[in-house]
Amino acid sequence: MGHRPDNLKIPIADAMVIYNEIVDHLFPSVLRDSPVGSLRRGEPLIGDIDIQIEVLPDDVPRVRASLEEIGTWVRGGERSMIIDYGVPGAQIRVEVSLVYPPRNWWSMLAIRTGPAEMEQWMRRQLARDGFTGKVGEIDVVCEESFFENHLGVGYVKPSERSTFLYALLEFEPEA
Repeated sequence: MGHRPDNLKIPIADAMVIYNEIVDHLFPSVLRDSPVGSLRRGEPLIGDIDIQIEVLPDDVPRVRASLEEIGTWVRGGERSMIIDYGVPGAQIRVEVSLVYPPRNWWSMLAIRTGPAEMEQWMRRQLARDGFTGKVGEIDVVCEESFFENHLGVGYVKPSERSTFLYALLEFEPEA
């Protein structure tokens, strides 16, 4: 596989093809999946592909083996696995975030959609409320908006998060 330039960006349509190829390859280990990050936010150019999957803990070794079959292993563990995936002439970074049922799907979907500054803000808010980030710590929620309401922001469409974030941070009181 070719060199992975740090500034490689591909059109969202091409990124969705790669997303689907990877998720299809991980089947049947995946109980459900969703793009996260810039792919979920609908950015026109994608610099890396972020995928959230729900798996049973016993399937984690199978997920890793499947990712190693289709890409160059970078690093990973029980919560996240990263590979470089070949595209014509280069590779693109793919991060697969693992969520275990029945907890965390919606809260992690909200957090991992980003952008990075919003993810950091959400994590700070959770830490303020006493959450440590341990797997399964956040109670089961029925949808992403419920989690975001807990943080006091209401539901923000993924495509509007960058604009919302700058308004939010502009008015956030100093800690």
